[in-house]
Amino acid sequence: MLSAIGGFSAILCARLIKEHTRAVRQCVLMIDNICILLQYSGISVEEIFKNLSLSSNYCLLLFIKEINKRLGALIEYEKAYNDVISEKTFTKYLDSEDCDFMRGFLSMLGKSDLSGQLMNCKMYSEFFKGKLNSLEKSENNKCKSAVALVLGVTLTAIILIL
Repeated sequence: MLSAIGGFSAILCARLIKEHTRAVRQCVLMIDNICILLQYSGISVEEIFKNLSLSSNYCLLLFIKEINKRLGALIEYEKAYNDVISEKTFTKYLDSEDCDFMRGFLSMLGKSDLSGQLMNCKMYSEFFKGKLNSLEKSENNKCKSAVALVLGVTLTAIILIL
């Protein structure tokens, strides 16, 4: 019984690591897409979130649709993103460091000229790319360990049954 719990825990841990990695990958994609929208469309923050919320590329970034919803209800942008990023319901796939950096990125959106906003996008994109690289390495190591643990637990259980 205890071995089954250990195996289940290993599988759950591996899954959480994979979801965190996917969420950070989606943060990179989101920031890069915002950069493109700013550079070639010159659209407002409200229009950016409307466009992002229509995409299926950000299924783990639940805060995007919620920010769009709150902006649609005429809630001030700064209050909308601060409140949403602070609610774990909308950021459950990100860790606290990710949320702090996302809050920093969103705080600068729409607050400077185009070159300043593009520089902001580049800076935060680089942070999330570095984090993604680190997570991918960690994911490979931890998931291999989880598979080995589950395999070991299974073999132990089979031996004990026989």
